[in-house]
Formats: sequence, structure tokens, C-alpha cells
Amino acid sequence: MMLKTSSHRILCAFLTIAGMVGQSALADTRTYQATTDFPIIDAGEAPYYSEVPDRPSLAINAAIEAYRDVYARAEVVYDGTEGVHDLTLVGLAELDGEAEYRIFINDVLVGEATNPEVTVDYTVVRHSFENITVPSGATIAVESLANTNGKIPEGDGTAFARGRWTALELLESDAEETPPPSDIDLGIAISSSEQSLERNEDFDITLTVSNAANSIIATQPIVDLSIALSAVDVVSADQCTQDVLGLNCDFPEIAAGESHSMTLSFRSKEELLTLVVQATVEADQSDRDGTNNAASINVSVVDGELGPEPEPLNPADNAPVDNTAASSGSSGGSLSLFWLLLAIPASLRRIRKSK
Repeated sequence: MMLKTSSHRILCAFLTIAGMVGQSALADTRTYQATTDFPIIDAGEAPYYSEVPDRPSLAINAAIEAYRDVYARAEVVYDGTEGVHDLTLVGLAELDGEAEYRIFINDVLVGEATNPEVTVDYTVVRHSFENITVPSGATIAVESLANTNGKIPEGDGTAFARGRWTALELLESDAEETPPPSDIDLGIAISSSEQSLERNEDFDITLTVSNAANSIIATQPIVDLSIALSAVDVVSADQCTQDVLGLNCDFPEIAAGESHSMTLSFRSKEELLTLVVQATVEADQSDRDGTNNAASINVSVVDGELGPEPEPLNPADNAPVDNTAASSGSSGGSLSLFWLLLAIPASLRRIRKSK
């Protein structure tokens, strides 16, 4: 009898431990139902109402004009362990509008989505957002918008979709969390409005600075433009300062994945000359890839009576002149001496700036 009792206790203990392990494995995979698991449904500019028993959804009463085109918000506190999750919002697409949704973790926007146009009312649409970090005890908020597509007449106007949704699913992600970027990756491109021009003719130089998508904001980007100021007059360069070494052009801050362009105007003064225009860019932050921080172009100034073909700087070099370049470090062997002369002012400028 004692043996039987002991065996029973061991079995119960084993089942208890197995149950705990099973619960732990599933602890971060859960579904929050809109109408039952979100205790707060009036945290936005408009309140939600429950459509139970007709539908297990939260919706916005768009019959009230003040609740149109503003976001309603529902909140729940995440009661699992911290981890990286794939989130899926289950929405209901409607005929009279394409509702917009937003998801926040501790008031940080982590996902946005818009319902597609549908031909069947209340079509279930799943909007997924991958690899979202959800801390333990975080407040998860779901927002939606009541709007109209103007296609369904109603009264003196058109009917509104009510931003309906039914659930938020959290699935533990297998992906490792990607650390946030800590540096920038600037690139520069330079182009000219003219490839070959006559003396006293105006031409434009356009500088475009971009910042890679997986970067932090680049603040105070500066482009050093090396150009033979003895051969040209500066017509317009409002965002640049001029000294004996060339031009320093100040760019606004550039967010990740964005770019900014600036156009400068010049007038040629010399003829039978190949101008080599070089641009380099830097900012306050560390740049992880310096190979794309410089670009150059050639602009030929000719005598109008000699035709469009410029005389090359080095007679041995018959390579064609390209009027557009992006992120290059050399303009050809025939101009190596000219490059060396241009590199000296740029180096002096960086030394002067570091002091």
C-alpha cells in the first residue's frame, strides 16, 4: 500500500513539473481578445464600444461626427516574460472605408497598417509585425481610425468604416533581436548641368548626400567642395562658406534612409581647361563606411570657336569625360597629379577642422 501511494505521489509530481514546463514554453505565445482582454477601451480621442453579441469586435461609433477621423485606443498590460515577438492584429475590413491601425508598446509606435479594399463586408484581415520586443509588464495599445472611402452613400454623405478589430496575437519569435544602429553611413553623389561649356557660361553643380537605412540621424553634415576658384566665379552658394581652400557647404540633419540635395551655381572664367570638381562629406557621428564619402566629376571649358571637344589635361589620356559620378575615389590616371593638388586643400581643411 505504501509503495502504491509513493508511486502515485511521484506520478503527480512528474505531471506537475511537466505542466509547469509546458506552461513556460507557451508563456510568451498568447492571444488577447478585443472585447474581453482589453480592460481599457476609451484611452484615445474616441472611445471604442463592444459589438458583442453580433461580432467579437471593438468598433468606433462613427455616427458621432466627433469620433470620425480620430484614433480610438484600447490598452492591456502584457503579463508574460520579456522577449521578441511576432504580433498579429486581426482586423475586419469594411466596404465603406479602409480603416487604419497602429500598435504601441509603452507608447512607442511599433507597427502601422491599413485595411485593403474588399468586396465582402467584415472580411477578416491579419496585419503582422515581426520581431517586436515586448518587455514584461509593458502596456500594449491598439489604435484604429473610423474613416470613409466615399463610395457608400448614407444620409447626406457617405458611410464610415468603424475601425473594427477582434484580437491581438503574440507569437514568440525565433529571430534574435537586432541591436539598434549606433553610427551613420553617408554617401555622396555629384552631377553637373553641363559637361562642356564655353568661357563665361553659367553651370550648376548638384550635391546629393544620403544616409543608409540602418543608421542613426546624421547631424551637421558638411560637404567640402574642391574646385579651382581661380577658374570660376561663384554665382550662388547660399549654404556654403568660401575660403582659399574651396567651399564648405552645410547640410541639414539627415535621418536614416533619407537624402538631401543642394545645387550651387558657377560661371566659367577660363577656356581650354578641364575642371575637376571633388566633393567629400562628413558629419558629427562615426561613419562605418568611408569608401562612399567622396565623389568627383570633370567639366570642360572650351573656346567657342574650337567646337565642343575639349583638349585633355594630359594628351596621353583619351578617355571620355563623364559628367556624373557617385562615391568615387579617383578620376583616372591622367589626372593623378591634378588629384594630388586638389587633395592637399581638402586634407588641410580636415586638419584645420580637427583643431
